[in-house]
Amino acid sequence: MNVLENGLDFINKCLYELGDSIDHTSSIKYAVLHLNAGIELIFKARLTRDHWAFVFEDLNKAKYDNYIEGDFKSINLDTALYRLQHICNISISERFIRSIERLKKTRNRIEHFHIKENQYQLESIIYETLSYIIPFMNKEFPNIYSFRSFYQISSLLHKQEKYISERYKRIKNELTSNNFKVDCPQCNQDNTFDVDEEICIFCNYSGNVALNEFVKKYADLEGKEGTFTYKQYDILKFCPYCNEEKLIISSTEDLCKCLSCNEAFSKEKFLECENCKQVDILIGEDLGENGEVIHSGYYCYKCLFSDE
Repeated sequence: MNVLENGLDFINKCLYELGDSIDHTSSIKYAVLHLNAGIELIFKARLTRDHWAFVFEDLNKAKYDNYIEGDFKSINLDTALYRLQHICNISISERFIRSIERLKKTRNRIEHFHIKENQYQLESIIYETLSYIIPFMNKEFPNIYSFRSFYQISSLLHKQEKYISERYKRIKNELTSNNFKVDCPQCNQDNTFDVDEEICIFCNYSGNVALNEFVKKYADLEGKEGTFTYKQYDILKFCPYCNEEKLIISSTEDLCKCLSCNEAFSKEKFLECENCKQVDILIGEDLGENGEVIHSGYYCYKCLFSDE
């Protein structure tokens, strides 16, 4: 297990402790400790992407054999943060830094002194910090969703109202831009994927090359270059794969694309019951006299055999 996976495991453990309803007062203290440890490891993992020696406290004593064996004195969270900003040239907002400082001070009191914050204050500190570290990982680790633990973290957080409300507080100004936005297929937040910037404002997801290419391919430009519109789309349909009303049917090509599950298929494969509007996908082909696929006048099984 590498440094990034270890960091993800600590954050996963933090969320587990947050959800412990049996002994929540005790568990939330451990959630703070696990989140602090997780962030330190995430920062170290990002440093090693640029060079393995950056996690040595004394760069002059950095030896690759010691790095591989884990036999060296590593940097602390403060040093990791400094090197990310000033060596790796990674932009980290002042608000993110302040949230880390709050988390760190709380963690120190838990370990060495006493806690003055109550349960709700501790939750606020945790959710505030999570609202920064999750987008940070999305941005700095292009393959982050290939890690099962991150997918679990992301899926869980995107269903928690406290995290969602905290995150929206952080991005409210960015959401007011006039850029064309669609629902993010990764975090499922409404109108947060900025097509012009090719990134989700809510979760910082930018790895969805298929979505970027899809919107640019299917949408018709209107007005100035780079402005996209739904004007030439057919109306959004329910997707036969995930049953979300996020299927766009191209007005210019023989393609359908779901913004939720990313399935893409031919328009000729898309079936919609003319009676109840239930959607389905064509399996096999019914061909007309000229070899064309026949899919008009489709009725679903339920309507076809209805007594009404």
